[in-house]
Amino acid sequence: MASPTPNSPDRTAIRVNLSLPVEVVAILDRMGAVTGAGRATIVREFLTDAVPHLSELARALELAHGKNLDAFKVMTQVVRDVTAQSDQLVLDIRKANRAARRKRK
Repeated sequence: MASPTPNSPDRTAIRVNLSLPVEVVAILDRMGAVTGAGRATIVREFLTDAVPHLSELARALELAHGKNLDAFKVMTQVVRDVTAQSDQLVLDIRKANRAARRKRK
């Protein structure tokens, strides 16, 4: 079976049912009110965007389960990658904020 392209809807997706804490649902509802996206869409996008990191976390857990000390290296790299992406996102947000403020003047 061919895998879907990253931005196309996957018609072979598997449905997963889960219960979420009330405060999480409230946040999803707030986000949905602003974006027009449903709860499931927001959660799916978060998880889909996190796939590379989740995959590496799964690998670290597998290594740790096998008592392989490389699990620490993998986990460290995942944290570094997430931190670098977060730092870049902060810079992008600041840049967009400055541009928006200049445009308002």
